[in-house]
Amino acid sequence: MLTKKDIEFMQQTRKEVIHNRRRVITFVLESDPKRNPLTGAYEKTSQREVEVLSVVTDRTSRVAAERRIREQAQIEEEDVWFSVSISQLEKAGIKDNKDIKYVIHNGEKYRVVSDDPKGIGEYNRYEFVGKRVN
Repeated sequence: MLTKKDIEFMQQTRKEVIHNRRRVITFVLESDPKRNPLTGAYEKTSQREVEVLSVVTDRTSRVAAERRIREQAQIEEEDVWFSVSISQLEKAGIKDNKDIKYVIHNGEKYRVVSDDPKGIGEYNRYEFVGKRVN
């Protein structure tokens, strides 16, 4: 049985393991359009960019057997998985992951199609899937 102390140890160990694997990525955030209560018209969305540290896994395999389905989107070559700690999201002022529309990694732009909370015992990070856009 996992104790609170075990969970704390695993979280600290994870921080050490990923420390030199993290890279800077840029999130492009857009808030959903707000409806003006007087006119009924939708107001423009606001857009901003935020840099965070992330562990990124580029999908470059050409083996069909390795294809996976996540959030009803097939992960294919040129897609990326990236993992961002909850503390990084909080530090960047990201309150709702649904506002994260794109990620820029190595000069390429990806549409964020899913976000899944991860952690053992308690959530400590989110894993995202990005589909490359032209």
